[in-house]
Amino acid sequence: MSEQARIIVIGGGIVGCSILYHLARAGCSDALLLERNELTSGATWHAAGNVHTQSAFRNLSTLQAYSLRLYDGLAAEVGQEVGSHVVGGFFLARSAERMTEFRFLSGKFRAINIEYELVTPAEVRDKHPLIDTTGIVGAAWDPEEGYVDPYSVTMGLAAGARQNGARIKRNCRVVSIEPQQHGWRIHTADDEVFDCEVVVNAAGFWADDVARMVGARLPVTNMEHHYMVTDNIAEIESLPDELPMIRDMDYGFYMRQEANGLLAGAWEADCRAAWDNRRPPWDFGQELFANDYDRLETCIERICECVPVFANSGLKRTVNGAISFAPDARPMIGPMPGVPGYFVACGFLGGISQGGGIGLAMSQWILDGEPELDLSFIDVARFGDWASRGFARARTYEVFPRRYEIIYPHLERQSGRPLRTTPIYQSLQQHGAVMG
Repeated sequence: MSEQARIIVIGGGIVGCSILYHLARAGCSDALLLERNELTSGATWHAAGNVHTQSAFRNLSTLQAYSLRLYDGLAAEVGQEVGSHVVGGFFLARSAERMTEFRFLSGKFRAINIEYELVTPAEVRDKHPLIDTTGIVGAAWDPEEGYVDPYSVTMGLAAGARQNGARIKRNCRVVSIEPQQHGWRIHTADDEVFDCEVVVNAAGFWADDVARMVGARLPVTNMEHHYMVTDNIAEIESLPDELPMIRDMDYGFYMRQEANGLLAGAWEADCRAAWDNRRPPWDFGQELFANDYDRLETCIERICECVPVFANSGLKRTVNGAISFAPDARPMIGPMPGVPGYFVACGFLGGISQGGGIGLAMSQWILDGEPELDLSFIDVARFGDWASRGFARARTYEVFPRRYEIIYPHLERQSGRPLRTTPIYQSLQQHGAVMG
């Protein structure tokens, strides 16, 4: 006998639980989530938990703003704490070009009711007295930015989904997915069988493996990412209010207060693929990779320059966990081309910021046929069979250190090329053509 559900979500991280929550809240209580281990096992449990609105893409900012507002009100809705801290945040600029980007973004954000104020170095210092503003030419201030406890938010979303009639099964690893006349049949490692109309692949590190079960592929590259948490710092203990978050866009790091210490993460130039670019093991749970401080040396120097108290602080812990990248560092969501009744939500390097809004968009796409926002820029259909595993890895190595780069119009990437060429490619090159 098989168990029935209209929609089955595979993956119990923050994105999968958000999709289930929004499906149930929209009235589709016949939804079931299957998690191979425990909820949050994968990327969610070790995430830094930062939530912000800024994105080069207007509609992604809209989804991220929805996320932070959803999380901040979730405790009152579901009756359990989620660890939401709305402290505001600065995006620091060390060049005139960066400030030009901020001015451009501020105009977009005003149109979608997101506060985003351009400020001077002195105004940064007023709110964050530990910053050395030498070299900083200005900043943008987002009063809604903050952070959450990723585990608690995920559990809150799961509780909300259950309260609205959805179901969750843990320790339930999917091993195969077979097409049926009107949907799908899912088999698990424990010989359980589930029938459904729609499958949603929110499997995180294992998204490509779950896609291959239906004859598809996803160009996901899992990357290592470090952040550090300091011991208590006397200067922080004496402050009357919690420090705002900072992102140094040109130095490539983020920082926030963690208890009476600091949490800082860096996008190092010498990046590494997780599991040496092999497939993640199915039994990988709440585990981390060995720390590599040599790769962090330049990043740490820049952090200490910007926030000098960091230099004299001991480290309580360093977290080196995996996060998933699409080749352009944007999520991959939506219906899988050529596979009816199969949806994808993966590739979230900012899964906490984006999880709430992506859950809403996915529920609309599944139940209504399309999301209310134009999300073509993160539609999984933008990648086809040409996006090989080798291309995805090469492109990810290019974009990882540039996490905070300025996105100029008609930006051209160099990695992974040439991949698709015309029959006259060589002839064009011989005549001095410039390829884009």
